[in-house]
Amino acid sequence: MSIESVLDLIRERFSPTEGKILLQSLQQDPLVWQFIREEEKSLLFFQDLPSDVARFSPGKLASWLIQETVDVQIDEFIQSGSPLPDELRLQAVKTLESTLNTGLPPANLLSAGLIAIALREHRVSKGNWKDISSEILIKRSQPAIEKNFQIWRTPIACLYDYCTDFDHFLSEFTKPKSGPFGLIAVPIYVHTLLSNPIDQPKILDQLFSFAQNLSIDLQLECLRWLETFNRKELAEKLAKSLIQTKKNVDYFSNIFSELEQISTSDELDPLDKQVRYTLPEDVNKLAAFYHYSNNDEKAAATYEKSNKLLNILESQACFKTLVAQHQQTPPAKWMQLIESIPNSEQARIFFIRSLIRAKNFEEAQQELAQLPESSERQLLQAMIETNLNPKEPLKLTGWENQKLQSGVMHLKETIFQPYQTNFDFTEDFLTTFKKQVIPNQKPTWIAPIIESNYNNPRILTLCRDIFEKSLNINRAIEITSYLERFEPDQVAHKRDLARLLSISERWGEAFTILQNLIKSESSYDIKDLERFAESALRTDRIDMAISICQNILKQETQNTKALVLLGEGYMQKGDNVKAIQHMEQVVDMIPDEPDTWLTLAKLWDKSGQTDRAFEILNKGNLAVPNEPKLLRAIGIAHLQRQAPSDAMTHLKRANELDPINKEGIYFLAKSYYQLGQFEKSWLLLEPSVDHDDVSPDFAKLTGQVLLAMKDNVKAEPILFKAAELRPEDLEAVLLTSELVLERVEKYSDQLIEPDLDRLENLLRKSNQIFPTHHQIRLHLADIDRLRGDHEKALGSYQKLSEEGNSEKSVLQNWRLPYGLGQAAIELGDIEIGLAALQDAATKQPENLLVLHALATACHKADLDGKAHETAKFALKLAPQDIENILWYADFKTKSNDPEEAVKALNEALQITPHRSELKLWLAKTYVLMDSNEEAKTTLVDLLSDSFSGSKDLQQAAYLFVHLNEFSLAANALEKSIHVSEQFDPTSLMDLAVIYSLLDERKRALDILNVEESIQRQYPQLVLLKSDVLCSLGQYSHAMNSLNLIKDHYEGTFGQSSATIDESPQSPLLYKYDLTLTGYLYRSGFLHRVLGNIVEAQSFLHQAHILEPHNSKFEKALCEAYYTGLDFDQALEVGGDQDSVALRDQKFNPDYLDLLCTHTEIALIKEDHEKARLLEQNLKEFERMNARGYAIYALISANQSKFEDAKLYLSKAEQAYQENFAKHPSYALEVLFREVMTLNSLAEASARIGLYQKALDYHQLALNKIDNQPLINWRYVLNLTGAAESQQIAEEISLVNHAPGRSIISDENHAKAQEMIEGLTDYFSQEAFMCMKARTVSAFTGSWPLSLSADACLTNPDEAAAVILGTDDGAFAHKIADAFPDEIRVLQAYGVFALRNKKKDGFSYIEKALHIDTSDPISHALLAKLSKKDIEIALNSIETALGFWPDEPGWHAMASDFLTRMGDLEKASQHISHAIRYEPDDAVLWEKSAEIKLQSNDLVRAKNDLEKSASYQSENPGIWVKMADINRRMGQVSEAINNMRTASKLAPHDLSIAAKEVKLLIDQKQYKEAEVKASEILNNKQNDETALVLLAKSQAEQGKFDQALESVTKAIENNPGKVSLTLEKIKIQKTRDGVDAALPELIDLAHNNPNNPEILTLLTDWLIQANRLDEAQETAQTILRIIPEQAEVHLMLGRLQRKKGQLDQAIAHLSNAITHDPGLVEAYIELGKAYQERRDLEEAIKIFQKGTMADGSDPRPYYFAGMALKECKDYANAEVMLRQAKKYAPNDPQIIRQLGVITALNLINNLREVK
Repeated sequence: MSIESVLDLIRERFSPTEGKILLQSLQQDPLVWQFIREEEKSLLFFQDLPSDVARFSPGKLASWLIQETVDVQIDEFIQSGSPLPDELRLQAVKTLESTLNTGLPPANLLSAGLIAIALREHRVSKGNWKDISSEILIKRSQPAIEKNFQIWRTPIACLYDYCTDFDHFLSEFTKPKSGPFGLIAVPIYVHTLLSNPIDQPKILDQLFSFAQNLSIDLQLECLRWLETFNRKELAEKLAKSLIQTKKNVDYFSNIFSELEQISTSDELDPLDKQVRYTLPEDVNKLAAFYHYSNNDEKAAATYEKSNKLLNILESQACFKTLVAQHQQTPPAKWMQLIESIPNSEQARIFFIRSLIRAKNFEEAQQELAQLPESSERQLLQAMIETNLNPKEPLKLTGWENQKLQSGVMHLKETIFQPYQTNFDFTEDFLTTFKKQVIPNQKPTWIAPIIESNYNNPRILTLCRDIFEKSLNINRAIEITSYLERFEPDQVAHKRDLARLLSISERWGEAFTILQNLIKSESSYDIKDLERFAESALRTDRIDMAISICQNILKQETQNTKALVLLGEGYMQKGDNVKAIQHMEQVVDMIPDEPDTWLTLAKLWDKSGQTDRAFEILNKGNLAVPNEPKLLRAIGIAHLQRQAPSDAMTHLKRANELDPINKEGIYFLAKSYYQLGQFEKSWLLLEPSVDHDDVSPDFAKLTGQVLLAMKDNVKAEPILFKAAELRPEDLEAVLLTSELVLERVEKYSDQLIEPDLDRLENLLRKSNQIFPTHHQIRLHLADIDRLRGDHEKALGSYQKLSEEGNSEKSVLQNWRLPYGLGQAAIELGDIEIGLAALQDAATKQPENLLVLHALATACHKADLDGKAHETAKFALKLAPQDIENILWYADFKTKSNDPEEAVKALNEALQITPHRSELKLWLAKTYVLMDSNEEAKTTLVDLLSDSFSGSKDLQQAAYLFVHLNEFSLAANALEKSIHVSEQFDPTSLMDLAVIYSLLDERKRALDILNVEESIQRQYPQLVLLKSDVLCSLGQYSHAMNSLNLIKDHYEGTFGQSSATIDESPQSPLLYKYDLTLTGYLYRSGFLHRVLGNIVEAQSFLHQAHILEPHNSKFEKALCEAYYTGLDFDQALEVGGDQDSVALRDQKFNPDYLDLLCTHTEIALIKEDHEKARLLEQNLKEFERMNARGYAIYALISANQSKFEDAKLYLSKAEQAYQENFAKHPSYALEVLFREVMTLNSLAEASARIGLYQKALDYHQLALNKIDNQPLINWRYVLNLTGAAESQQIAEEISLVNHAPGRSIISDENHAKAQEMIEGLTDYFSQEAFMCMKARTVSAFTGSWPLSLSADACLTNPDEAAAVILGTDDGAFAHKIADAFPDEIRVLQAYGVFALRNKKKDGFSYIEKALHIDTSDPISHALLAKLSKKDIEIALNSIETALGFWPDEPGWHAMASDFLTRMGDLEKASQHISHAIRYEPDDAVLWEKSAEIKLQSNDLVRAKNDLEKSASYQSENPGIWVKMADINRRMGQVSEAINNMRTASKLAPHDLSIAAKEVKLLIDQKQYKEAEVKASEILNNKQNDETALVLLAKSQAEQGKFDQALESVTKAIENNPGKVSLTLEKIKIQKTRDGVDAALPELIDLAHNNPNNPEILTLLTDWLIQANRLDEAQETAQTILRIIPEQAEVHLMLGRLQRKKGQLDQAIAHLSNAITHDPGLVEAYIELGKAYQERRDLEEAIKIFQKGTMADGSDPRPYYFAGMALKECKDYANAEVMLRQAKKYAPNDPQIIRQLGVITALNLINNLREVK
């Protein structure tokens, strides 16, 4: 069949829309189109089938072919599910098997249909579609996709018709939804939909449902195939829908987030960018979506971004390749890379490195000049200088000390970059540094390098060597142990580890390593055996050591180490003589080895002959001069001989020769200490102070030196370490205790508990060794007192005092009376306390600690004079002691004498103007005095002073904050961090907080962006960083930040909420919970804001477990359960509060939120009793918030107290504006509180009926967070509820109290459906499907047939929804009966009854009104349902208006009822009210005009109609009505113009053109009428109306033959039509007269005895023919048929008037006017009847009324004028006749009478003048 033939058949059978759908589907499948083109077959199909598009599906076409082939009605078997005939089944299976075996596609549609049938049979026999894709698809790489598509596209398109569970087939067929199966399934499914004749919206819906669950790649495949199939419009719509799904929005949001972080500017270094390898591909996918969405501009821009990302990755890959060559890359290669990325600092750094390796220092120096100042540049400069001047030390000062705020050196290693490409840069630095490292150096910056290079043994080896050279042996051992485990096959690591362990004298570990080494290795060297022997000897394996030494000596007879160890071995075995003899032989044998002399001296010393030992050392010194070991041993011997000066000489020389020997350093420092040279001693000791392996003796000596130097602060921790390492050293213990107690006494405001705990542990250990030592017990009593246990301390002091009677040392100790006095004072025994303190002061008259305590005690005893005197004395004793001055200032301030404190501080500052502590205290004192300006000035001075210390600057910052000087506070903290010698996380966090207060959050974030190692070390930084990120709305980054420290908290859950690490002590950080619970709380909130509700609940539950009474955690956990729709769990949290607890919480906003949540849940669950109790609890709160007011509004609305509800809602809105709208915040606590408040506002608004407001509040909440199940669910419910309410509103003409027509928009419907899909996991399958069905019903008005509504009747709202959506009367009736007390359900049934014209709706609405008489909707429904009973309807609608008087539709309804009742005045009032509320409603103005027309108020009717036309000027009907009014008003030309306007608006509406013709005929414009009628006939030949009008116009022009020809033509086209015959007779009568035409009319009436029109015309003609009796009889017949026929009453009236029966005439004529107030003839006849009765006054009134009935008819004016003339009222008669002439200017009779009246008026006027 030709394409033209196909198109012709489609045009004949189908509408254009259906034809388009059909043609597209037929052309989609090649086998279908092949069949269509086969004319012989397809023509039979077209002829055989009705005009049903669905019958042209591939399946139906194939079924027809199969039926034609095997004579089997397949459709019947498919519909019934019956087994197919064996013949057909076997043929189908055979066809399928052939396809599977050959891999060839079906040859024609018949084969495809048979394959589809075989697939269906396979399903029937198997019971499901499981594994269908793996059974039928060819699985051979990429070409298989096209192959499978060719094979299966047509069979599966047919299968669409053949199985009722095609969705299940599709689900299984597309498993898995990725890989080759997905790529095959997508085009087949798309083809299936397109090849079936389905309208585009349905295809789009099905494609969306299918594609939304696919991967992004398969979604794009779907769009690609649509474009391939030339369905670009579908692809565009689908792409726009898919890109808005939550899954895709989240996916692309992450892409946008990544793009935002990656600047593709040419000015930035691309090597710095962390670009995910797959990101360009993902960006391309986004661009593809833009392309398919027809947004090519965005697509192009996005593709450009992808290209830039690829360029970045290309540069990074090239960089990585060059770096991977590890120092082998020549400079030329780096130069090529630099040319492609000229702004890359990293590439240039590597280029310079390669130049340095190539010894091209000059060019390296030139390139270096192009780099900005940085750590890297300084390092490279150092490398150049080191190579040029190898003997010069490496200058590290400038760049090593350049710290980040994180406290580590600012090295730009790419260990922090995405590819770890800069490892060799780090290696170069370490190699350079290793050359220059000096003993005891502290490379603290090395820690992050190690942490980031655990997989790089070269880096670790260099770090180990640096630690070893700096004498940090323990750290060197740690790294070597790791290396030995990391590379177990490397023997060098084992040797290095054994060597380091030996150096550290960890002999046991060294022995194990060496033993395993020697056992496992076939080759080992002498050094291994030497260490093995020594480790055996040091671990008391003496025989083994001797054996090893003997083994060594067999190989090397003069091995010094073996000989020495052998001697020591003999001695350890107790054979001193043999040992000495052996060593003397060794000394003789090897006199130049110092170890032999040392060992021999040691042996003599251990034998008790110290002088002989000393002699041997001196001999050795002579034999081996300048040997440090011997010099050191001689120096130590001098110290033992109490000769520090001689010792110092030898030790100093030894140290010069061997400066790194720790023993030599220790004893030389000790000699200096004994000689009083403390500074020299400290210079030797200081470098080793912080080493982990420092010995107790070394630590003790260091502490003693520092004490001698008056540096107690440094001395305390070192002595503490010494004492803890050796608690039996009583001197060290007591020194430590004195230092700690003195500090704690001075600084009792600091955190002292950990120090006291540590000291107590030390003293108790020492006390176990020295149980009776009074000094230790005294210090333990001091600890009790300082902890606040004064009673226990006092008892201990008293006991010691009693015991001291026998021990003078205790009584003489000032500490005993001091402690006793302090304890007594605290216990309120002032007298004893003062006495004891006075005793202490007597023993220590210049002890400031005692004097301070005495002054304070005097002040407490109100001895102010004594107190002041003592304080003054203390100040005088040490006027330059900062602590003393500060104490005095504090004492005077507390004594209400701040001026004295200020004076003392200012005097002190005059002496020492740079002491920041004094300035700080002065500023604090000014603050206490409210002298803020002076305080600020003092603090600014402190800030500008270069001598100000870090801690004081930090305290100054806090004072600046107190003064609201945040910028100055930031400056102070920045300086504090800059001058600090160590990393202080608190200062960093303080600075971040201040920048946040300054609203510079990004700067705050920069402050906290320190290295990951620092963040892990100080997790509080991360917690604060997450807060800053949250304040910027960067919640995903905040979550990622918290994940960084997740491991830090592993294993801590279930512990108390105490911090795992010490919390920062800062007033700025008090409000930040930086504890474990703070981590859990933040994690919970972030998971919640990111939509991970279950994870949020888990974290918050753990926080709640740790702090079960924390209302903040209770509120958060409760809301998390509530948000996740777990109402029962939410109610359990905090639900056990009693009334007492409630009173305690009434100021707590968190508890208020908790109660609000509980109340809302009770309302959702319709537990009104619980809601009432909770409402009472809410009223306990002193200050209600916005959410609480919203809940009050909701409760009031539930109780139908709508005015109260509106008042509460107004308060809620006002509170919301104050608390949230004016102060927007991203902080999660605030954000969640706002979102929950918005939800409550939405709920209250919806319940009050303010649906649009409710949805606006919901939208505001969604704009802030769009992934909260609760918010989305309530939005869907309220949107659905609003749509249902709008359905009801439209049925009852509700406008101002309705949600609005925009609610039921496609956009809202799609949004609701999308949100529902996101709630799948929160509802049962049944509840979920009910929600979906309800939404569909709400927006379409029809419950989905695919879902049974029985399961969706769990509550009144759902029941009402089902009734609104069903068309099953019995079912709706059943539901309504099941909820007899639910107004919503009863009203829904009322709507159902209205729609389906059910009479019983009235009774259900009466029930609703019985429950609540004040519900206006029920009254309006009753009015609608009572239309036949006008009085009830009117009463109901007016009652409804009593509640809602601003409803225009209801006023219009009342107006209709009143019009029907004939009360036009009230009807007009109501329509006026309606217009007042809807002044722009064209229909209302039109109704108003119609009412005025019925009242014959033509002028006002015209005005109203003109108003209506102004709003609907394109409506042709309004111009037709306007023409009628103008005609009646006599404004004929305007009427004709109106009709012509109508015709222009509706050129194809021939009825309008016909009305124009009638109007022209009425106005006797017959020629124009004829032309117009001819025009109509030109457009539509044989149009009956046009032919009749043409005939009339022709007849009126006397063209009777033409007229008869026209009407005859109409009769021929419509034979037997009486009205046309009648028209023909009328023309004959006009031509031939009434007598000639009357017989034919009588015959027509005889044949149509019940036709009122014929009988009426017959009556009229009989009257004209003066056959009055016959006329009267005919008229009576008509009235029996139609008693209200106005025309018949008119004729009877006319007839009776002619007969002189005036009373009967007046009665009939009055009836005529009643039945048709616009019938002018009736007014004329009635006026004449009254004239004939000589009732001229009444006749004039009737004529005047006639003028109002039709203002354009001249006759009423004429007859009124004649009646007035008869009354001799010539003036008014002239007025009337002139009006008559206006409408009939050529009427001779009117002209003549007007002339007579004018003359009579003239004569009459002349008479009056006379």
